[in-house]
Amino acid sequence: MSNVIHGTGKPRLVVITDILEQGEIVSAGSSTVEVTLTNFPSVQALADIHGVAGIIIFSLNNDNEETIAVVTGYLESTTIFTIKYWTNGAAKVGANYYLKDYAIDLPYCQRLTEIWMPDYRLSKRFNGKLKIKKKGFYYRATLDYSQYLSAEVLSKLRNLYRIDRKGILFYPRVDNNDVNYYVDIDPNESLEFYQLQHAQGHGGVIISLIGLERVPEASIYNLETSTTLGYGYMYGTKYGERL
Repeated sequence: MSNVIHGTGKPRLVVITDILEQGEIVSAGSSTVEVTLTNFPSVQALADIHGVAGIIIFSLNNDNEETIAVVTGYLESTTIFTIKYWTNGAAKVGANYYLKDYAIDLPYCQRLTEIWMPDYRLSKRFNGKLKIKKKGFYYRATLDYSQYLSAEVLSKLRNLYRIDRKGILFYPRVDNNDVNYYVDIDPNESLEFYQLQHAQGHGGVIISLIGLERVPEASIYNLETSTTLGYGYMYGTKYGERL
């Protein structure tokens, strides 16, 4: 048995959004994809408002099966995105696509603290005995980057702190994507950061997340590492029915 549970990978956040752009695939390779645009006049306009790095493109491959890629950037004055890879083969020419959600792969924290808050109801009976009704647990997590975080990673957090986002899928360790939680930014915690001496980076960043769904147990048992890709589908499958 491993010395730790749930894997040893880095954390990932998938920020849930509405469909931001859609159209057709013009061409697709292993590292780039060219598209038509519907909602924005240019990719630059999309980047200015929402950012491009980390956005997820959904389409169909030559077998009409879903394939997904994470965008890493774009080529100026074109409608060509650069991507990491396709999850199920390249998208086919002429297939519809849509851009939705952002995958933010974070570096290791100085400390990742996970908390399960009991949702119990305590009542006192006439005979003086106490009765506890156990309803479940709410998950919380704190990602501590207070010592150092690069400007590149810090800029990716812009999509966490927007009022038009729909929530976050949090994967504490990306090598085990079956362990994940539907969360959002803790409304009681603010985003703080400062520049380190000689502009070497940023300090003071602590990301505080709070679960949006009650779960039936604190998941502190070991799970085998998952082979799923962890970009938003099939989340929560190892935790039974949500309450």
